Order: sequence, then structure tokens, then C-alpha cells
Amino acid sequence: MDSPRQHYVLGDIHGCYAELLRLEKRIARLCHRHQVTPHYISCGDLVDRGPDSAKVLDHFWRGSLRGTHTLVLGNHEIMMLEVVQAYRPDLFKEVAIPPWFITVKAAYEREDASALDQSFSEYREGVRLSWIQQGGLETLQSFGFDEKNPKTWNFHPQVLAFLFQSRFVHRVENIVVTHALPSREAIEQYEALEKITAKESEFEWELCQIAIDTLIWNRLPFDGDLPANEIWVSGHTPGPKIRRLAGNKLLQIDTGCSVDGHLTAWCIETNRFYRTRQTSQNAAVKAL
Repeated sequence: MDSPRQHYVLGDIHGCYAELLRLEKRIARLCHRHQVTPHYISCGDLVDRGPDSAKVLDHFWRGSLRGTHTLVLGNHEIMMLEVVQAYRPDLFKEVAIPPWFITVKAAYEREDASALDQSFSEYREGVRLSWIQQGGLETLQSFGFDEKNPKTWNFHPQVLAFLFQSRFVHRVENIVVTHALPSREAIEQYEALEKITAKESEFEWELCQIAIDTLIWNRLPFDGDLPANEIWVSGHTPGPKIRRLAGNKLLQIDTGCSVDGHLTAWCIETNRFYRTRQTSQNAAVKAL
């Protein structure tokens, strides 16, 4: 008989593989003593800034295949996918790209080209440089790729597919996990629209994109009444310790592992926190 499962929500990992393994081993020992099985839920931003994004991505991909790990997408996964798709579209030929994904080319075509006053190549390069400066450099280096030569960016298509198959909202009973601080409208809109097909309505998918932008970028606390029976857990905004808002119904658990802080996990079933200090030698300190 399978042992009961306990769920552990992890703050932003940002390429800190050594810290992730250390925290998981501590949790695994604890779960073994209590005869339960741990399930790890990342609230997003597996990649960028820290030294080992390649190992963290591989770890979660393989964990998802075993059913031990779940990823909630963050803004850094999306930035990486946008840039890689823009420069290496050949890697995506056998990858099912969901209709919510906006390519760099599509984003450029939606803009007023005359107002931009730049070619697509210039626009694409600006997107690449933005990701590089926000931690993409460390991600490419962790794979052994040359950041200036996209021909070397040979990401495994199965890893790209794993990212596209991940969601922006994950529920465990009354717990709602997102990357950034959500709004009720964004959660409801995303969960409703992700069930439709790409052919049903282009307008509805544009609404879904607005909801996704909130779920991965927003830092403003929800100013309405949260559902009475729900707790919302997110990362995205690092701080020296976990933060409880809205009468303990909003929980932020990004404690800045990649910026000389800690990697934090929260156990849903026991309401206990576990953390490990950042020790990676070349953890990147980047502007948020």
C-alpha cells in the first residue's frame, strides 16, 4: 500500500541545485520517519541567476515523470522559452506549443512598428539581452552553451515540452499555488480558458494571456476578499523571510536563495516551514 503524500511548496530556486538537493534530502528523511511520501511543488523560477539551472530543470523534469515533482510556471521560464523559440525555432518542431504562448515574432507584429522604429532583428535582440541580464546568461552557461551563439543552444525538446505542459495555477485541496501574487479574476479566467481549444476564440486566448501576465508578474496584493476556504501561496518577490498577508491567507515564500538568502519549503499538511541557506559559490546577484 502506498504511503500518504505530503506536499511541500518550494520558493524560487533560480538554479540553486545544491540547496534544492539539501532541502529535499532533509524533507525526505523527515517523511521517512513519519511514513509519508513527499511531493514537491515549485512555485516557479527554476532557472536563471544561480549556477545550476540545467541541473534544476533536469531534476524537475525527471521528477515530473516519476510523479514526485510539479512545476508552476514563473516569469523566468517564460522569458527563457520566448528567447529560445525566437533564436532556435527548429527545436520546437516536435514540441506541442500551447495557444497561450506568444512568440517574440507575434509580439513584435502586435506592436506599432512605426512607433518601435526598429526591425524585428533589433527587437528580438533586445528581448535576448533582457533575458541575459536577468539571469539567462547563467542558465546558458549551466548548459555549456555560448550565450552569443544560438547555434549552440541545443536544449532537449523533452525539457521544452515539460515546460509547456506545466501550468500557471496548481491546487491541492484548498491551497492555490501560483508564481506571482494572483487575483481572483486571473485565477478564475485562467482555469476557465485553459479548458477551451485554440480554435474556439482568439479573443478568449488574449484574455488568458492577460491573466497569465498577472500570475507570473504581479507584486501587488489582492485588495478584495479572498475565497473563505482558500490559501494562496506564491513566490516571485524575494524577502529575508516568509510573508503572511491578508490575515494569513496570502503566503509568499521566496526567501532569495539566489541572492544570498535561503531556499524555503512549506508543508501544506503540517503548516511547517523548512529552509536551507544559499551556499552556491557563484550565485548571481541580479536586479529584480
